[in-house]
Amino acid sequence: MKIPEFNIPDMSKVLGLDQLKAATEAFQQSPLIRQINSVQESIKALTPAYDFSGIKQPYYSDGIACPPRINLDFNRSQDEIVVVIGNGFDLEAGLDTGYSDFRKSNQWDRLMSESSLKCFMQQFFQTKGKDSWLGLEEEFKRYAVGIQSLNQDPIQYAENVKRDQVFFTALCSALKEYLKSCYRKIDSSKYSYLLLKTLLTVSDYYFDIKNKHPLSVRYITFNYTELSQIAYDTFEKGYPSSLKEVNHVHGKLDDDIILGTDESQDIPYGYEFLFKSWHEKYQSHVVLEELAQASKIIFFGLSFGAIDLVYFYKFFRDICSGRYDENLRKNITIITKDNESRMSIMREIYKMGIPIMELKAHCNLKFIYTYVDRDKNQDFRDLLTSIQTKWKNLLE
Repeated sequence: MKIPEFNIPDMSKVLGLDQLKAATEAFQQSPLIRQINSVQESIKALTPAYDFSGIKQPYYSDGIACPPRINLDFNRSQDEIVVVIGNGFDLEAGLDTGYSDFRKSNQWDRLMSESSLKCFMQQFFQTKGKDSWLGLEEEFKRYAVGIQSLNQDPIQYAENVKRDQVFFTALCSALKEYLKSCYRKIDSSKYSYLLLKTLLTVSDYYFDIKNKHPLSVRYITFNYTELSQIAYDTFEKGYPSSLKEVNHVHGKLDDDIILGTDESQDIPYGYEFLFKSWHEKYQSHVVLEELAQASKIIFFGLSFGAIDLVYFYKFFRDICSGRYDENLRKNITIITKDNESRMSIMREIYKMGIPIMELKAHCNLKFIYTYVDRDKNQDFRDLLTSIQTKWKNLLE
């Protein structure tokens, strides 16, 4: 069904200012606009990450309202790049930040042997082991659900919850201590090295010349390691303009880290401290806002597992439903290890309820594999060229 186009004249040239003001007030009080505002308020309640104020709602010929498009912030550059970083970025860069690496560390051994921390959770993680951080998050949920089967009396249960919470706090501290020892210079042969160098170069140059949109490259990281520190260790230079506002979704090492699992009704009373979303510094809406604004999005090292669903489901759903202007068609690049990991990512997105065919129909989706020799990877070279070209065009 074709959506009708509207040519709205500049009424300030047709009417005087007083007449225009009176006509505008009358229009805002009309039944149609009150109905539109009601719909917008309902949408806003469901999706607080977006600002729907000022939307001119089009209608189909039969009077049914079209889905509203996303109202972008045009005070920000519409040529923004958003880089979303997961643990795969650190691993490709040569940092031993995997959960399996942590389990082999001295910090882990001390944590598991500390008698003052003895509790059910400590015993559970001494024997249970997963290879990924998503696996750890799943184990948190499995433990909390399973603890109910012990049939403890209320006083004993409350004491065990308290002990588990103390152990959980110690686990976070041990993890922070371990990850701080993982920083090192990225080898120049790595994908992460050249991508980061390209992004930092063009964004700093753009900042120095234009000084109009100082954060035309924005970073969202799900890692606890700090991108600014990785850049400093690698390039021996600070990048205050382009890395001063990296969004650390799960916290960072010089502050609180947000460890845990997603909300679940299955987790018993007292173990809500495991809910990442209940942490006072948790802000998932930042991810949605940045993704909605960007024209080019680069995912590097993200698995898109079930725990990540809350961050990306609405974004992919909005793409498929056509809620972004086709003139601002999004270019999405996912950098991952190989075809097996690509299929795993596609499967996870599909499990979200996102039809892959619809997603590809409404955005430019491309995968880049890091198992291929970097200098022979034409897709990666094309990505870097597109970034450089974008900035050259902006500077003209």
